[in-house]
Amino acid sequence: MKPPIIIYEEGNIVFYESVGSAELCIEAIDVDNHVYVAYDSEGCLLRLSTLLETVLIRDGESDSNHAEELRSRLVYYFSRDPNDKSLALATLPELVELGIRHFDLKME
Repeated sequence: MKPPIIIYEEGNIVFYESVGSAELCIEAIDVDNHVYVAYDSEGCLLRLSTLLETVLIRDGESDSNHAEELRSRLVYYFSRDPNDKSLALATLPELVELGIRHFDLKME
C-alpha cells in the first residue's frame, strides 16, 4: 500500500498522507454503509472495514487493477472546466502529484 490514501465518495475525493490519518478522519457509519471507495496512489483498491466503530484500512489487492478507474475519477474531480481537456491525457502519477499539492500533504 503506497500513500497517499485516496478516498472517493460519489464525485468527491480526499487525499490523506497515511492510512492512520484516513482511518481517523473517515466515518465508521459511512464505511459500514459502503459509501467510500479507497485506493492507494498506484490504484490498488483498499479494503475498508470497522471494528467497534473504529475504521480499518487494509490491502484489498496486490496489483493496481483499479488504476484506470482512479485516474478517471481524478481527472473528473480536478477538471473544473468541462471544455478543458488538459487533464484528459495526464498519467495517474501526475494526477496523484496534483492531489498531493491540492490537499497540501507533507509526504515523506
